[in-house]
Amino acid sequence: MFSGSTRQIRSLLGDNSVSIKDRASVAEGLKTFKKSLVDSTQCKKAGISVTSQNRIANILLGSTVAITVLALVTGNFFFLLLVAVPPLVARLYISSKMAKRVSAFDKDFAALLLSLASSLKAGVDATSALERSVELFPNESVMHEELAAFVRELASGTREDEAIGAFASSVDHPDIELFRRSFLLSRKQGASLSMCLQRLARFTRQRQSFRRKIAASLAMQKLSAIGIGGCAAMIVVIQLVSQTESFFAALEHPLGFRMLVLGGLFILTGLGLMLRLATNGAGARA
Repeated sequence: MFSGSTRQIRSLLGDNSVSIKDRASVAEGLKTFKKSLVDSTQCKKAGISVTSQNRIANILLGSTVAITVLALVTGNFFFLLLVAVPPLVARLYISSKMAKRVSAFDKDFAALLLSLASSLKAGVDATSALERSVELFPNESVMHEELAAFVRELASGTREDEAIGAFASSVDHPDIELFRRSFLLSRKQGASLSMCLQRLARFTRQRQSFRRKIAASLAMQKLSAIGIGGCAAMIVVIQLVSQTESFFAALEHPLGFRMLVLGGLFILTGLGLMLRLATNGAGARA
């Protein structure tokens, strides 16, 4: 009797252990899937915290599950086309945050270069001048954040060349790599850095002027994209108010419903692509 009960207990424990392993594998797979929904590198460059990244991933996961359940419950698998909408909106949000962060950094970049050049001419060490520059910018600015991170890296014992190489790595600025390389080369070769920084500041200002011209030329494109999307939404509202019965009759028809959903997806996709093109064009690297 005891041997039989022991076998039963062992079998139950074995089944429970398998179920625990299955749960762990499912949880790990779900965690991996959530990470794949949001690009952590882009979120870092956009200044989005880990908590906000998890929140965005949860929203995307929840919307995907909700759309899938809706398609299964209604039996209309055409709803699955809507799965592409939340990731597109999230990507546009992250891209806009990245562009804003680059723009905020770019406002202070030329001032940083000129300040470093003046300090070097006065005989201050380059690394010391870069550390002291943190006091020149407001605490809420992106430049102050990056300089403070650089100071913390040096204080934690990181090698100087590694800290300089990682300076402003969370900002997708086109000129920052030139700054890092010129800084490192001057430290290794012992060459003068002030003249190089002045040229880089002049070059950065030319880039800024060029970006402003691009942004002004693409403003009409953004307005056109928003206007097209707004007109489409207005037409839907007008049809819903003036032809309510016909509108719902079209929704009840399988072909009419699919055409409306497909048209909405085309409009959202075109709007997103036009805005993305305008954003990338405004932040294009000269």
